[in-house]
Amino acid sequence: SSGINAEYGGHNPPGRMAHSCNKVNNHVIVTGGQVRKTISQGTVFDIPYNDALSDIWLFNLDTSCWSELSVSLPQKVFFHSGAVGCDGNLYTFGGSKYVSWNTNEGILQRITKRMNNLYKVEIFVPTLIELAWAAFYDKFDFLDSTEMLELGIPEYFVKRII
Repeated sequence: SSGINAEYGGHNPPGRMAHSCNKVNNHVIVTGGQVRKTISQGTVFDIPYNDALSDIWLFNLDTSCWSELSVSLPQKVFFHSGAVGCDGNLYTFGGSKYVSWNTNEGILQRITKRMNNLYKVEIFVPTLIELAWAAFYDKFDFLDSTEMLELGIPEYFVKRII
């Protein structure tokens, strides 16, 4: 198998695990996850731990370059799922977050909490037809599917609300 040299762009995301990854056209979107860090305890020892992330990275498959987006998830999350809709938005659901620290027999541990939050973050500018559909539906959401079809609204939009 041939790999992509992800370091070509010069600015890369930190290595991570438990993140979400989506491919949209010629881009790969990586969000959240965990990164390994250490807490320095002076000259005695370092304590390794996992830290959650909320960043969003875009990899361009044509140029082999990474870009960190200026938007991020509303909170740090890992073991979540993500998908990009036809509206250009990234939707993430669930996952875990760190809520506190605990020591167990002298070992430092992170306490996690499972979540059921759904987040929406705009990643790509929607197409003109998606913008038109959003504007139409915002004003005429009271119409039923038959009325929308009679007005000439494409069936693939009408099916989204059924």
